[in-house]
Amino acid sequence: MAKTALVAVVSLVIGLALGLLLPVNFDVRGPVVHVVRSLGTFTSPLLECEFAEGAGRVEYRPSKHAVEDLLRQKKDAGELSSASVFYRDLNNGPWFGINEHEGYAPASLLKVPLMMAYLREAEQHPGLLQKKLSITSAELALLPKQDFEPQSAVQAGREYAVDQLIERMIRSSDNGALYLLETHIDLKKVAEINRTLGMEVASTNPSEDYLPIKSAAAYYRILFNASYLSIDMSEKALALLSRTDSLRGIAQPLPRTVAVAHKFAERAIEPEGVREFHDCGIVYYPNHPYLLCVMTRGDAYPPLVKTVEDVSAQIYRDLDRRFKRGPLNFGSGAKPPVKSAGAS
Repeated sequence: MAKTALVAVVSLVIGLALGLLLPVNFDVRGPVVHVVRSLGTFTSPLLECEFAEGAGRVEYRPSKHAVEDLLRQKKDAGELSSASVFYRDLNNGPWFGINEHEGYAPASLLKVPLMMAYLREAEQHPGLLQKKLSITSAELALLPKQDFEPQSAVQAGREYAVDQLIERMIRSSDNGALYLLETHIDLKKVAEINRTLGMEVASTNPSEDYLPIKSAAAYYRILFNASYLSIDMSEKALALLSRTDSLRGIAQPLPRTVAVAHKFAERAIEPEGVREFHDCGIVYYPNHPYLLCVMTRGDAYPPLVKTVEDVSAQIYRDLDRRFKRGPLNFGSGAKPPVKSAGAS
């Protein structure tokens, strides 16, 4: 009897505590539990339950139909052949997907899990990030040409710490840094991330190389929640992603006061003449951060890049109508200074 009474009391206390933590006025299908652990500059670690598509605060959800109309117009105009969008509210969980099962070449989007694999190893072996690596002229000559060339690329014969290479790979999307990092880690550790998360991943066969958009977006969600790496390492990763050299894509149309942690990717598929451009990341709209991933395919990069930017603007505009942050400063091409969170 005493044990039963104790369980009842504990259950009541937990219920009251959750009642204080959970947001109100929810219209959801099924229970939602958010247990906040702590709050960082770029992370908000919590335990969460999955929402069905479209569930949650309907008035806060960007218009899926408006984005669908935008993509339809661009497809009718011949600006793209395919596009997919994934949006998720990182406070409360509502999301929507458009053409979410379409597969794309992940290209540089896979630099994010490679970074995560290194940071995971560094949690156990702190000296790893200071290990020095170098690349030869012959190795550089074998690397494929990048259509969006990095502002700062690794040089043959110079030594770089692993930490510096991770920064160059993420901030400048440097394939030389990618090559060095890929050739000095067991790639099974990268695959382990996907297995641990139960994610659908790209094929190991380049001719079948694909990644659905929801899987591409998942890396950012687990970094934001610090559910795979430690909070410090998750902060470090997102800080690097918030300082990428390129402002094309999601960040380009947004106000300079809004930080964006993102990574773009490009892939030329020959001899078909197909081009793909993607961008995934977290937009830190004050008090209402959200995850946005846009993947596109067509025959030229400029209209694909513009599609990603227009979708980003549409999502932001819909949110801003609710929160009255202010008009978009289109083409500002700038982002606010942000805390480095230990990045080199």
